Amino acid sequence: MEVILQQKNKPVVKKDSVIVPSNDCQTLFKEAKAADDVLLRATTVNGNDAEKAIIAFYNFANICKEDTLAPVFIKAGQVAQTLNKFSQAQAFFTKCIDEFPDFKNRGAAIFLLAQLYDDATKLNNEEEAAKYYLK
Repeated sequence: MEVILQQKNKPVVKKDSVIVPSNDCQTLFKEAKAADDVLLRATTVNGNDAEKAIIAFYNFANICKEDTLAPVFIKAGQVAQTLNKFSQAQAFFTKCIDEFPDFKNRGAAIFLLAQLYDDATKLNNEEEAAKYYLK
């Protein structure tokens, strides 16, 4: 595992595989935007690029909660779902719904979560799906 600690935007320590993100929202936004750009340009899903994007979206949204763009958890959920990581997608959609009640696309997050529960090949929980469809 490799840990990268950032100090003035330079990696200083390498151990394990956990990446400790910068707490600078501008840097985290740039990383999330760059990761999103890579995904948008892709013609097929690259698992490594998708994983990097999930991490970038998560770091930005989790650390920069006051930023109006912080609800990118919805995007992280969509990418996780594409990678068939349904529990991870569920966690991201739920976090988006619970932590950002004023998010303009909160309804989309609720619908995506309901679909995730409703699909027999994904979370397969119609009862839970119905709760979200009715929100």
